[in-house]
Amino acid sequence: SGKIDGFHLTDVTVNGIPNDANKLYSSDRTGAFCGTNKGTLNALATAATKVGACTVEGKNYVGGILGYFDPAQETNNAEALYNIKNLTNAAAVTGFRYVGGILGLASGKEMNAKYTVTVDSCKNFGAVTAKTDADKQNQVPAYIGGIVGLVDDAAVKNCISNPQYSGTPAQKYCVGYCVGGIVGLAYDTQLDGCGT
Repeated sequence: SGKIDGFHLTDVTVNGIPNDANKLYSSDRTGAFCGTNKGTLNALATAATKVGACTVEGKNYVGGILGYFDPAQETNNAEALYNIKNLTNAAAVTGFRYVGGILGLASGKEMNAKYTVTVDSCKNFGAVTAKTDADKQNQVPAYIGGIVGLVDDAAVKNCISNPQYSGTPAQKYCVGYCVGGIVGLAYDTQLDGCGT
């Protein structure tokens, strides 16, 4: 179903997704490891013999590792801490809205609960490409980031985005509304120690 609920995943590598020159595609909430996650992710990587040899592609909420981060509901409304840490992406990532080299969307808010979400020490080497949606001809691509497409009430720390583009100049790929080297759009977010 493309959804992992409250699961904690650590120390896993997907090679070639699963083979070089392959494409992983879903319309919404697309990632090499999971479309939607409500748990902690640590030390995950997509690997290819050549950077960009494989592709993660979708329309909305697309990331090289994870499409959509959705904190789990806390029954007692207590604060909770979620770490998205040490993730590395080498796949090319393509989408229409909420597109990032690591994840499409990360939010520290849900309902009345307050979560602490940290995206830490992640690296993206895959090209992040905005594309138009045939069903939405009057809309431009939006929220495109080297690490995260959109971040709301979270922290992004010590992340590096060094996408490898080939052929057409990079400016042909990075078009749209709210496009950034690390984050496309950030609300109430701390950015610290990142580079691109």
